[in-house]
Amino acid sequence: MPRIVFTIGWAIALIAVFAWGAKEGRRFVINTAAVFGAIHFYTQWFHVLGASPGSLLIAGLIACGILYGLQKYNKRFKA
Repeated sequence: MPRIVFTIGWAIALIAVFAWGAKEGRRFVINTAAVFGAIHFYTQWFHVLGASPGSLLIAGLIACGILYGLQKYNKRFKA
């Protein structure tokens, strides 16, 4: 199987699991999918762009945005 097919398939699967978790109100599933999605994002980001100071800064800012969004979500739907 070509590498790009696996990469895109994995991203689609993570998005689908995330969407299902949001629809069903399953915080654990959402958090897990977000963590795996962030790992996948970082892996692909550095594979394509390399680890330059600028790409590290941008990726770090995106990660902070993801963290902020998850924190707001978890506080909003805390049991």
